Amino acid sequence: MIKRIVTIIICTVGLSACYLPAKFDADIEIARNGFYKIDFAGYLARVPLYSKLHKNELSPAEEKEQVDIILRDLKRDESVVEASYYQKGHFKVVYKKQGDLLQSKMITILRRNEDLISLTFSKKNGTITVRGNHVRKQDANRLADMGLWMEGVLRLKTDAAVVSNNATTIKKGEGREQLLIWEIKGPFDPAPKAVLALR
Repeated sequence: MIKRIVTIIICTVGLSACYLPAKFDADIEIARNGFYKIDFAGYLARVPLYSKLHKNELSPAEEKEQVDIILRDLKRDESVVEASYYQKGHFKVVYKKQGDLLQSKMITILRRNEDLISLTFSKKNGTITVRGNHVRKQDANRLADMGLWMEGVLRLKTDAAVVSNNATTIKKGEGREQLLIWEIKGPFDPAPKAVLALR
């Protein structure tokens, strides 16, 4: 079972539309036939909302209005099985998804313009790339200055051949199975990445 995933923080230019996985536990399973399963549970900070609250720029009514909009947006995705407001711009989110990557070609969490992690299948190379979004050093510094941090664990279980990876730890499983583990201790850590060969 996989508790999901990978990494991390997704920000558009200027951190204007950004979710930061403040604390998370993630699992991904990818089989040699392209079937995948994703399980993610954690707390996502909506950076623009957190920033306004940090600066005392929102009234309780304005905070509630923005929270309601964000929750409606999150719940539009059927893979978001739980979404609730915690506090100070942080949302508790549980995300579960599974399917055939050979058919879908690309999966992003949460969505393509705000992806926390992506799974991409290359038919030409017969590979699947698992990649967490990179946080630029200047953005990581800005997040830290605002009092935001990120930590969590990503586990990737697969029986495909691992071509390359930057995992913290690799454990041998049964048969061809391997378990790659990334321990994320802050936004300055390298973004998780692994390339798997299906043939």
